[in-house]
Amino acid sequence: MKNLIFFDTETTQKTNSRLVQLAILVDCVGGPVKEMFFKPAEPICIEAMEVHGITEEQVKDCEPVDPEKLQPLFTNMIAVAHNAPFDVAVMTREGVKVEEYIDTLKVAQHLLPELPAHRLQYLRYALNLQTGEESTAHDAKGDVEVLIALYHYLRNKLMYDMQISDEAAREKMLELTHQKTILKKLPFGKFKDQLFSDVAKTLVGREYFRWLRGQSELGEDLKNTLDYYLTK
Repeated sequence: MKNLIFFDTETTQKTNSRLVQLAILVDCVGGPVKEMFFKPAEPICIEAMEVHGITEEQVKDCEPVDPEKLQPLFTNMIAVAHNAPFDVAVMTREGVKVEEYIDTLKVAQHLLPELPAHRLQYLRYALNLQTGEESTAHDAKGDVEVLIALYHYLRNKLMYDMQISDEAAREKMLELTHQKTILKKLPFGKFKDQLFSDVAKTLVGREYFRWLRGQSELGEDLKNTLDYYLTK
């Protein structure tokens, strides 16, 4: 059975972003979460600084990303991240291949559909996840500490609910990671936080769905949800 590597990234912007901070923990090693800072390949936008607090001044003397040094960390491993496609895309952009991954966001959406949100920090408090120390939100190191606690919560839930082994639970999480998810509420826009099922009942709502589906850079879950309601 492959080992797990838990990781999180902080980046220069929301789309086509480059790596600024990487935090990782290999489950077979244990110990504290390791964090690395890099001089990014592009400027850090103000909106990104607002989220993670990392400035150009703080990383100006850091080394740029060296994919040859980072690749061995991910080779022959199962990577675990929250909203993993984003972080995997960041690593791919830096020349680092992530072979397999578990997305705790997707797994949580499947296993905890009753919750109104599945953001990492929301789940931290909703599930009373214990990290062992004070973890800072929107900092890669702090987010990995919460990620590890969330992974074990979801794994234990699968093992208990399905009466399966640790290895079988891991395989189930890999399966759920790549299953389509139908979102409950709109995440943004004129109908933000309203139920898709309610908005779909109105003519103006369906027109909005058709317009939104034509936009670029939509997440796969949002695309799946829009396609689901537009073909009903």
